[in-house]
Amino acid sequence: MPALKLNSPLWITLGKFDLAANQYELALQMQPNLPEAHKNLGNALAQAEKFGTEVIQGNVVSVDICSRPIVVKTTEQEYTTHTLIIATGASARLLGLPAERALMGHGVSTCA
Repeated sequence: MPALKLNSPLWITLGKFDLAANQYELALQMQPNLPEAHKNLGNALAQAEKFGTEVIQGNVVSVDICSRPIVVKTTEQEYTTHTLIIATGASARLLGLPAERALMGHGVSTCA
């Protein structure tokens, strides 16, 4: 499969992007006067939109940083780029209590 060359930024997520965006929106609805509390994801979303970033879901299986352009392979596609930013995140681990999700934002919160 030939590598896909893009002229715009590409954001490859592991499928949690939609969840993060939804959590951001929910947090702003619950605390509209405190957007700075959730500014990191908000800034990332704003920057991505500003520069026309395409957001796709995928699982990166390999990166060849020795070649130019850099080759990024996912399970579905291969991409080439001259610049690569690697950002890893963490996910909070819930306890699995019955009311845990219902009380999220109402006294229960998580931080990864």
